[in-house]
Amino acid sequence: MTARLPLLFEFCSAAVTTRPPSSAHSPRPDGNLTTMLTVTVRVLIFLLVVALAIFSFLSWRAWNELQDALENAPPLLPTDDVVYSFLTTNYTGQFSGAEWKKSNAIVVQNEKFITFYPHSGFHNQLIQVENAIMLAWYTNRTLLLPRALLGKPFPWSPMSQLRLEHLIHEKTPDGSNAAACDALRDERGDQMCPNPAEYTLMPYDELFSFDWVREHVRIQLREEMSEEWLEKAVGIKRAGVEGKGGSYVDGDIRYFNGTTRYDWRIFDTFVGGSSNGKYEARLDVMQLRTFSERLLHFSSLFGTGKMPVRDPVHFEFLRRLRRSLLYNHPVVLKSAQEVVQRMGGAGKFVGLHVRTSDGYFARVQQQNIGTILENLHTVNATAGLPSIPPVLPSNPTVSQCLQAASEAGNNLTLVYMATDAQYPRANRIFASLYNAYPCTFTLGDFLADEGINWKELRAARNPYDGVSLERYFIPMIDATAAANGRVVIGSKGSTFSGFVYQMHDVFCRPRNG
Repeated sequence: MTARLPLLFEFCSAAVTTRPPSSAHSPRPDGNLTTMLTVTVRVLIFLLVVALAIFSFLSWRAWNELQDALENAPPLLPTDDVVYSFLTTNYTGQFSGAEWKKSNAIVVQNEKFITFYPHSGFHNQLIQVENAIMLAWYTNRTLLLPRALLGKPFPWSPMSQLRLEHLIHEKTPDGSNAAACDALRDERGDQMCPNPAEYTLMPYDELFSFDWVREHVRIQLREEMSEEWLEKAVGIKRAGVEGKGGSYVDGDIRYFNGTTRYDWRIFDTFVGGSSNGKYEARLDVMQLRTFSERLLHFSSLFGTGKMPVRDPVHFEFLRRLRRSLLYNHPVVLKSAQEVVQRMGGAGKFVGLHVRTSDGYFARVQQQNIGTILENLHTVNATAGLPSIPPVLPSNPTVSQCLQAASEAGNNLTLVYMATDAQYPRANRIFASLYNAYPCTFTLGDFLADEGINWKELRAARNPYDGVSLERYFIPMIDATAAANGRVVIGSKGSTFSGFVYQMHDVFCRPRNG
């Protein structure tokens, strides 16, 4: 349109200024009138051009806003019939649901795989596992799933360093990592070996329920992180290509070696104009399906925004995946149930999840607790509960609080607070919370309760390295108990709080398949 505007202007100008030859009998037109008409027409044309330019600009901006809205808006959910039909179809073409549960020793001819290097805190690892399961499902590949790292984590780093971190964290059955560290002395240089007492490794499916996942995705434990294990266990070989940034092929493996934490953003469908956001580059599922290499090896699958989901069926699969990945270790579940029963039962209290002890949350703990307290006031006001609690003894026990709640017609708020803070009742930062809600309890209050049998928790050990699991199970028990509240209030920006919300959603709503 804009390219033709000069022609339009010239045509209109010619039409106005061109007149038939004058005749001697024709009266001479007034010169001033002609000039005024010409000027008026030119002004009108100029205004028309300006209006068209403004219209074009606004249309362009509206189109971009529409694209952004389509990018960020939640997709329309499909009908139950569509979802059921899709999810019960043998999508992988390899196994029926029952066969997924067979031994990891099953090897399919020409089977293709996908794997990655987990890193960072435990629930950041879980997000990466979730992304890996989605990719395995999208691409019809078996997921080679490394063990979970419980305890002191290591952060994101380039692929070569992530590989090294995993190798030096591997232990022998006696719980030592000395053999792995000694073998990699030249590669690690001045890097110290991790203290084996500060961490342990466990398969994710011993911590979370994977029953639903295995109905749709084949998963094999990546027992060791070396290339030698890949060749021995699944016949995948390298050709000795020197590692480099980006995507490259080395024998049977296509590596995706990201140079930043936010390397590739992976789209499930092609949407023209989709934003990469903070990610450096983009991939889409159709592209990943075309790769013929037996193993797709990602350096990292970190980030909640790494894999935006647009297709409604994919979105429903993700929703069901998240609802299925719940803590499933019997010691965790039994211990959490003991706490919930002491709090009066599921739905009889408000659950809090308060992060205070590490990094960002240590810096904003006062603000975090203030925000949680405001939200707790709002919850009480919405429920019509009094803002002033009944008279209670100093530091009441849970039994005293339950008795007072019963006498007050349940017009008393009991709070279970899952937190990483040590001795919060003695910490002045929590004083405002305890003053407003004296019936606030933590797991520490119950661990000291001689009426609860904690024998199984204290005896739990990891068969992999013989390490006691008690301190690693404590946060899981804490979170599970909090998720059983009638309402849950978490710490803004915490992936762990996000998981507590997820559990609460499952506990409070009936499952849909």
